[in-house]
Amino acid sequence: MACQKFQILGAGSYGTVFLGRLSSSSSTDSQVFAVKSSKLESSRSLRVEGRILNQLRGCPYIVHCFGDDTSLEHEEVVYNLLLEYAPGGSLESLIKSRPGNIMEFEVSFYAYQLLKGIEEVHGWGFVHCDLKPANVLVFPCGCGVNRLKIADFGLSKPSGVNIFGGCHRGSLLYTSPESLVSEMHEAPKDIWAIGCIVVEMITGNPPDAFLNIAFKKPEIPEETPVRDGLPQCC
Repeated sequence: MACQKFQILGAGSYGTVFLGRLSSSSSTDSQVFAVKSSKLESSRSLRVEGRILNQLRGCPYIVHCFGDDTSLEHEEVVYNLLLEYAPGGSLESLIKSRPGNIMEFEVSFYAYQLLKGIEEVHGWGFVHCDLKPANVLVFPCGCGVNRLKIADFGLSKPSGVNIFGGCHRGSLLYTSPESLVSEMHEAPKDIWAIGCIVVEMITGNPPDAFLNIAFKKPEIPEETPVRDGLPQCC
């Protein structure tokens, strides 16, 4: 499935993300994709991500993968992962655009979606290991709120398998105490991260510094509301 890249959306440690469309299509109205690319020799994390996404295919709370291919660019072989394009950007950008002003009913609905998505991930025997607002994509659905989808599985691992050799994986701000102190990267790590994301959606601020998380009991901000109710849509 060859794809033509025409705009850079972002870049990270494991590749560059482009906006693209199928090379065989000349129409500007054809479906666009997010194309995550890396040099072939350094594409291991992207290949891991592609394999995991293929197993998670069909979950409405996980970004969809359409396949992969390789291309020759500037005399180098490049590995490409073709992903669903999120017109709403990331949850990180949404939080920054509305710091402390995301409505309570939205936060509860977004938390619900994240939990449903990570339930599917854990059900297939994987741990995401790097849940954070930047790795959650936003899809406007026309009912006043958004559909969220978990993305970026490059650091994910099978449950119960230590493949990191005692090294920490993931963003420190969203790391659970046992992951930071004991290098335990299992399902509770993802649940902790979702709790941190919920606090950030409500307050507009990231969680406490990771050193405090390791050695002090975390405190829930006093202004954090706790109520029931989910929007009946999406």
